[in-house]
Amino acid sequence: MLRDALVAWEEAARGRRIADDRLEAFRAEAAALAQRLGVAAPERDAQPAFVAGCGTALAEAQQAREVRVRLKGELATLQTGLAAAGRRRDEALAGLEALRLQAGVGDVALLADAVLRSDARRAALGEAERTEATVRAATGAAHELLLAEVAASDEAAWLAEREALARSIAEQASGRDAALAERTRAQAALDEADGDGAASRAAEAVRERLAASARLAVDVARLRLARELLEQAVQRHAQRVQGPLLAAASRWFARITGGRWVALRPDWAGDRQVLLAERDDGTRLLVEQLSEGTADALFLALRLAAIDVRLGAAPPVPLLLDDVLMTFDDGRAARTLQGLAELGERNQVVYFTHHAHLVDLARSVLPAGAVSVTELRQGPPEPAADAEAA
Repeated sequence: MLRDALVAWEEAARGRRIADDRLEAFRAEAAALAQRLGVAAPERDAQPAFVAGCGTALAEAQQAREVRVRLKGELATLQTGLAAAGRRRDEALAGLEALRLQAGVGDVALLADAVLRSDARRAALGEAERTEATVRAATGAAHELLLAEVAASDEAAWLAEREALARSIAEQASGRDAALAERTRAQAALDEADGDGAASRAAEAVRERLAASARLAVDVARLRLARELLEQAVQRHAQRVQGPLLAAASRWFARITGGRWVALRPDWAGDRQVLLAERDDGTRLLVEQLSEGTADALFLALRLAAIDVRLGAAPPVPLLLDDVLMTFDDGRAARTLQGLAELGERNQVVYFTHHAHLVDLARSVLPAGAVSVTELRQGPPEPAADAEAA
């Protein structure tokens, strides 16, 4: 039994030594921890409180660590967003630089003014398109002829007419004011001369007529102003577009006449539209003022111009001509035959004639193979046979 007690005492002594070692290690660790925390090492009696304080500090440190991790993640997100924003800023600056170069301005700060000018230009183009649509709707089928007429008109004449319209509007306004003043004077005279019902009725009639005159003067001025605005819009449009039919007819007319007549110009005789032929010296004549041969050349030029314009948008069809050169001299006939041969390269041309000299002329002025002659005979042969040239 003593031996068992001795063994137990030794076990207890060893356990105490282990406990003392652990306690000493705890004191060393507590001292080291206190030094790291910047506080005094705890005394024996204060060790429980020190342990409790360390637990609280540990919890606070863990909480601070969680906050630090969260803030670090937010910082990384913000840095990523900042980098993306930097890239977008660089792309925007590159786009602004490209726009600056395209706009031709020396500084990005001036780009806003260039944008405003571009917006204004787009608005002006839109207004021009709307004006063109309005003019086209108002003129209908005569739109191309109207454009050709405006293109052929003189700018100085337009400006003079505009000034005349402005003076007329001013005169109409002055006349309206004078009519209103006269009405006032007439009303006063009537009131002074007679106050019965007849005078009142007469004064009312005078007022109505004066008011109608004033309205009529204003309406006339408005119509003239509207006409001027419409003519200016058509003129602006005609500066970009010329009637293809009239242009082609002018080229044919000048070619047939050897440059003696240079162009065809539309014009107005009152409310009737007419066509003028312009000579190389600037003289312009109505169709009825032309010689028979020149008038025939004009009508042939219009017909050939219609074929030219049609070939630009439709398949070719045979063109049949019956002795349209019989009033032409040899020079005009030769030039016309050459033009018909060129037209025949794009469109079949069949020419009927009973004048043998025109057949000989065609053979002499056209290249070999450009003309094929077929004689149509009925009954005994005649000196001058009908001929077909294609």
